[in-house]
Amino acid sequence: MPRRTKNRTQAQAASAQKKAVNFLQNVVGDAAKADEIEALTVGEYAARKGFVLTNPLGRRHKIMTDTSYSSWSKRELIEALSESDERVLELENFLESGISLLEEDPDDEENSDGENGEEE
Repeated sequence: MPRRTKNRTQAQAASAQKKAVNFLQNVVGDAAKADEIEALTVGEYAARKGFVLTNPLGRRHKIMTDTSYSSWSKRELIEALSESDERVLELENFLESGISLLEEDPDDEENSDGENGEEE
């Protein structure tokens, strides 16, 4: 039978992880296993236990997806944001140049080719 998922907030999952570490250290006496559980991030522990992390601040519980960004360092996130900002500026410049081409007066093009744009 498949494991039933349980919705938990980040704080609830962190609390459960601390309780598991304490249980393994104090009751079971398995310090190695306790260290292994303690080394996990809250997201990793939640996934291991079948918890679905939810956002408690929303009106509805929204599932927080585990993205590849969750393992990035602060420096990596700042660099990615900077690169994204640069790309946005490039695209804005590209769009502005396209808009300026579209806004050009078609009469100006005809007059620049010769008299009234007529060919001989």
